Amino acid sequence: MGNWMDKVGFDLEQLALAVADQVRKSGYLQVDETTIRVQDRKKTGSTHRGYFWVYHCPKQKLLVYQYAPGRGSKVPRGFLHGFQGVLHTDGYAAYLTFIRDAHIILANC
Repeated sequence: MGNWMDKVGFDLEQLALAVADQVRKSGYLQVDETTIRVQDRKKTGSTHRGYFWVYHCPKQKLLVYQYAPGRGSKVPRGFLHGFQGVLHTDGYAAYLTFIRDAHIILANC
């Protein structure tokens, strides 16, 4: 059973990577981040703030969630490496770094 779980984990990871690639190739993305409470193994009963970054491709009906402990611009910049097209965001300052990118049109709501 352990080998089965290992294989399922590997297959699901490959699926997640393939979906992320399709999202990056879409040409139009809606992006947002939201806070979540994350348990800390080092502090029993304690939580800290983490973030789910959400990348939504409405045309293909695909969605990717990315966890990160912070809210800085390195998170979306890393995920969106190679993305070309329209990036629809809420205007949060972390997305402003994409203004300098010639391959991305930043659209705020």
